[in-house]
Amino acid sequence: MRRSRSSGVMSSQVTIRIKYSQPKPYDASIDLCYNASMKQTRPVHAKKSYFFAAALVSAMMLAAFFPASCSGNPEPARPALIIRGDFDYPIQYLDWCMKETMARYGIPGAAVVVTSRDQVLFQQAYGVADTQTGKPVTTDTVFRAGSITKTMTALAVMKLAEEGKLDIDVPLERIVPGFSIRTHSVSENAITVRHLLSHYSGIQNDYLAGIMGRQRYSNAELIDDLSRTWTCFPPGEVYYYSNTAYSILQTVIQNASGKTFDAYMEETFLQPLGMEKSSFALSPAQEPFLASGHMKPSLGMLPGGQKSNIQVPFLEIRDRAAGGLLTSTSDFVPYIQYLLTDKDSSPVHIVGQKTFDEMTRRQFTSAGKRVLVTSDYGLGFMLNKLSFPDIPDIYAHSANVNGFYSFLIFSPSHDLGMVIFTNSNDGFFASYSIISRAFRRFLEARRGHELAFRLPQQKDVVLSQDQLGIYEGDYSLMGLTVNIKAGHGRLILSMKGLDQQVELVPAGENLFRPVGRFLLFDVELPGLLGLDQLFVHFKFSDNKSIQMDLPIQMDLQGIAGEGLVELSLLRTEVPADAGLLARFCGRYELYGSQAAGNERTREAMNLYIPVKEFRVFLSENRLYLGSDELVLKLGMLLIPVTDNQAMLAGTCETVLFSENTLSFSGITLTRKNE
Repeated sequence: MRRSRSSGVMSSQVTIRIKYSQPKPYDASIDLCYNASMKQTRPVHAKKSYFFAAALVSAMMLAAFFPASCSGNPEPARPALIIRGDFDYPIQYLDWCMKETMARYGIPGAAVVVTSRDQVLFQQAYGVADTQTGKPVTTDTVFRAGSITKTMTALAVMKLAEEGKLDIDVPLERIVPGFSIRTHSVSENAITVRHLLSHYSGIQNDYLAGIMGRQRYSNAELIDDLSRTWTCFPPGEVYYYSNTAYSILQTVIQNASGKTFDAYMEETFLQPLGMEKSSFALSPAQEPFLASGHMKPSLGMLPGGQKSNIQVPFLEIRDRAAGGLLTSTSDFVPYIQYLLTDKDSSPVHIVGQKTFDEMTRRQFTSAGKRVLVTSDYGLGFMLNKLSFPDIPDIYAHSANVNGFYSFLIFSPSHDLGMVIFTNSNDGFFASYSIISRAFRRFLEARRGHELAFRLPQQKDVVLSQDQLGIYEGDYSLMGLTVNIKAGHGRLILSMKGLDQQVELVPAGENLFRPVGRFLLFDVELPGLLGLDQLFVHFKFSDNKSIQMDLPIQMDLQGIAGEGLVELSLLRTEVPADAGLLARFCGRYELYGSQAAGNERTREAMNLYIPVKEFRVFLSENRLYLGSDELVLKLGMLLIPVTDNQAMLAGTCETVLFSENTLSFSGITLTRKNE
C-alpha cells in the first residue's frame, strides 16, 4: 500500500511491505516505512544508561509514527540439507546479514570474526572506520570493545582468588582500605567482590563525575567520592548492572596483585595470548588503526539536533576495568579461542575449569528484582542473551561505549565463538539481530540439523476490567516513569512528556503486545524498532514471604532473532504529597559558581547531553527533574526521602538538596536567582 500527501511545508510517504522469505519465525517480517522531509527518527542509543533508557522507552512510544528505514536484498537460499561441519551457508548468510543490517541501521563500519578453538572460520571487515576520511575498516582496525572488557576483568579477579591473593566473599573494605558507602537500607550485608562481579552490589550504574575525558577521575578519587554517596539497593538483593562496581575492581586487582591494572592485564592476557595490538588505554602505536566512534549527539533530542550518525571525539574513560579494552578482530581471536578451550588443559593458564564453571553460573538466585538490563549474569559473563534448546552453555557480553557497539558470544560445548565490533551506537539492535540469526546457523552446521525455536508464544487472551486493573500503576527506571491504566480490553501506557500513548494487547499470562495507532488501525511496533517481537511482561515476586498481589516490575522485552533485549522498570509507589521538597523547585545551572568541579565532566556532558540548565518542578503534586533545553520533556520523577533528599524513581540514585545546590552522581548544580 502506498499513500502520499502533500502540504505547503512538507511531504510524506507511507510504505507498507509484507515479506515472508521462509516459513520460520525469524524469517517472517513486516516492514513499515515512514519518510518525511521534515521528520524522521528511529531508536538511538548512548552509553550512559540514563539517556539510553530515555531513548528506548520513548522510541517504543514514537515508533508507530517515525520508524526505521527499510532495505531488502535477497537472502541466501537455505540448503535443503544441513551437513555437519559444512559452514559454507552460515558464512554466506553472515556476510549477507552484515551488509543488510549495516545498511538498514546506517552503521559506518564493522568487523566480525567466527572461530573455533584452533581455526578461524570466517573473518571480514565492512564499511569505513572514519566517515570524514573514508578510510576502510580492515581486520586490523582497532575498536573500543567496551563492556566485553568485563569478561577479562572478572577472569583477572578470579585468577587472583585462585592464587589465594584475595577472597571474593569478605567485606570489600578489607581488600580496598578506605572504601565506604552510605546506605538507606537496614540490611547489615557488606558489599563483597562477588557482589561487584555479579552486579548485585547495589552501587549505581554510572558515577558521572570525572567519568571520561582529559580531566577524568583517578580510581582513588572515585573511591573517595563514593564515600559521600548512597547505595541504590541492599547488596545481594537486586540485580543492577554497574560500571562503577567494575571500576572499583580495578583497585581490587591493583591491591591484590601489587601491580598497576594495565601491567597486570598485559602480563595475564595480552602477552600470553599474543594480543600485541590490544591495550587498555590508547597507545601511539594504535592510533593509525583506530576507528572513529559515531553516534547521534544528545540522542537527537535537542532542538535542531542532528539525527544522523556523526563522528565523535575519542575520550579516555575512567572505568577502564569496565570498558577500556581496545582491540581488533584479528587480535581478539586468541582470547575467544581461550574461552572455548578447557581451562585445565589450555596452553595459556588464567583460571581453572572449576573456577570458570563458577563464573558462568547465575549468582544470588533467590534475589527477585532486576533493574535496567535484566540478563542473567554470572561473574563477568551474561548467561541468557541467546537461548537455544539443548545448548546450556551460551555465554556472551554486549558492549556500548562512546560511539561503538560490540557483541561477544561463545559456546565451549560446540566449539564456536563470534564477536562483532561496530563504530556506531546504532549497532545495538543490529548486533543482537546479526548475532542471534548468524550464530544459530553456525550452531546448526556444527550439529548437522536445525535447532528448535524458543520464542514467546502469543495467544489471544480476553481479560476483564478487574483483571486488567491489577497491572495499573506507575513503573520507573532512573526516574523515567510510565503510567499503566486499564482500557477496554487493553492496557494504556503513557509517559510524561510524550503525547503518544501505546496500547498493550493481552497476549499470554502477564504478557502483553504493544501496538501503536496509525489512522484508525493498530500498528505492530517490533518491525519499526528493528525487532522481530516486542512484549511487555509484568513480573510478580517469587518470594513467598511477600504477600503481594501486584506486579513488582514491568519488563520491555524486545527480540531480535533470538536475542533478548530487556529493559526493566520497577513498580513505583509515589508519595501522596511531594511538598516535602517543594521549596527546592527552581532552575539550576550545571556550571554555576558553586559547581567548579563539574568542569572535569564537561567533555562527557557535552558529548551525551549538552544542556547547561536543569529544572526541578512540581506537576500533579509530583516532583520532577528535567530540562527545558530538551525537545522531549522527559522529567525524571523524584521520590522524597527526607527533607533534603530524594531518590530517582525505579533505580533509587540519591539526589541531595541544599539551600543553593542540587547534587547527583557527583555533579553539583547551582540554583539560579529568579
